[in-house]
Amino acid sequence: MRGFITFLLLVTFCWAEAQDREASTWLYKLDVPHMIYGFAFPKVQISAEKKITPTFSIIGEIGYQFYSNESVDTVFVNPRGFRLSVESRIYISQFYDKERKRKHSGLFAGVEGFYRGNQQNNSVRYYAGESDNVFVDEFVVRKRVYGINLTTGYQLTFPRKKYFLVLEPHLGFGVMNKFVRNEQLDFVPGVDEDLYSHHYVLPDQNFESSAGFQFNFNIGVRFGFQLRKSIK
Repeated sequence: MRGFITFLLLVTFCWAEAQDREASTWLYKLDVPHMIYGFAFPKVQISAEKKITPTFSIIGEIGYQFYSNESVDTVFVNPRGFRLSVESRIYISQFYDKERKRKHSGLFAGVEGFYRGNQQNNSVRYYAGESDNVFVDEFVVRKRVYGINLTTGYQLTFPRKKYFLVLEPHLGFGVMNKFVRNEQLDFVPGVDEDLYSHHYVLPDQNFESSAGFQFNFNIGVRFGFQLRKSIK
């Protein structure tokens, strides 16, 4: 993990040569920050981008949870999750910078549809009813989320002998519809008092009461490569 982050930082401060237009139209990327935290759960998230034209591309992305950062005493289920998305993208920089040969694909904007689902163990510390005693309840959370995002970012390419390194900071925002199911839960939202609510502005997103339509935000940095075309 440290090796990925260190290499990513080194690439960020490199200066690229002019991009060779003999590059393949396929790019393959890994979203490094999502391996560590992830907005929903930590996951290995990879994508393949097909450049239909210099200004338009389609991206398919899949993420899978191989590990968990949870800390609970009782394990009801094996934590796992996945995320699927499809994005259509326009490279805006190609329109206003036609006169000179661009070094990078540059600024882009797009639309992304996504689905994610996961299950995990969780816990809540709370006061039961009018009691001053603190209870700890451990339970299961199962989620399914559908949504759509407007996306933007900047794609940088760094030529090497047989391929291009790709660096792509990006963000997205939109709306999602979330379905939540709890199991083994004794805590009663709205009756018992969650200690979590004293320390955070946003409500706990792991209860069934948090289901429904809501704002969605996503941010990350993709790191990958683009092969050069074979010259015969």
